[in-house]
Amino acid sequence: MVTTEAAGDGLGQDGVGSQSTAVAVSGVSKAFEHGTTYVQALRDCTLDVESGSFISVIGPSGCGKSTLLRLVAGLLEPDAGSVQVGGRTPQENRADKMFGFVPQTPSLMPWRTVLENVELLNRINRAADRRNPRDKVNEMELLASVGLEDFVDSFPKELSGGMQQRVSLVRAFALGA
Repeated sequence: MVTTEAAGDGLGQDGVGSQSTAVAVSGVSKAFEHGTTYVQALRDCTLDVESGSFISVIGPSGCGKSTLLRLVAGLLEPDAGSVQVGGRTPQENRADKMFGFVPQTPSLMPWRTVLENVELLNRINRAADRRNPRDKVNEMELLASVGLEDFVDSFPKELSGGMQQRVSLVRAFALGA
């Protein structure tokens, strides 16, 4: 079970995360069917992440870290409890393309350059920009901020694993969410 405590409980009068709470996971449980039984991935998990904070979720293989992240991203539904991100459900945020998800494997398109990979999500999510206009992010500035300004015309196979992961991170930030 993941539980954090900060100054105050981070919850408003209605029990939902306050404006200073970026992520509010409250009493979340999730089980997966495994043959004729169920595997309990999370049980009564509570986590409040304050806006502007940086946390790490650490634990042994199979303890529910990825399940928790998938619940927060709206890729899974909890069996019990609630999840809010920025005071909204993960599904509302996903519908507005407010999430940038960076998997463990960078998942870059091998036929696209670094810059083309970074621009990809904005190119295929044009409808989201019309529904929810945001300030445009300068992809070149983001690439420079992670030390990849000299590799914009390189292909993924020409990059180290760490460089590929940085491209994946920049791609998520380039969504402007």
